[in-house]
Amino acid sequence: MTELGFAEAITVMVNGTAIYAIQGANDWTSAMERAAAADGTFEVCSRSVANHSLPVESLPAWFRVVPAAIPAIAEYARAGATYN
Repeated sequence: MTELGFAEAITVMVNGTAIYAIQGANDWTSAMERAAAADGTFEVCSRSVANHSLPVESLPAWFRVVPAAIPAIAEYARAGATYN
């Protein structure tokens, strides 16, 4: 989507055990960092971070921490976004 110029229209929410995928450098974090540089938005659930005992400082700097993923997703949906 980034290569097609749609990064600005995309928000990626990471929660649950998916937070392990954003720990350290890997091909996923590299792709997400490029998308973030192209104005993609990346968010992570603070509850997931706490539930898995990960320090917030271990998250990539371009992630925005939200209080809870499900209410945030509901707000996006209410505003007309789709959830995939």
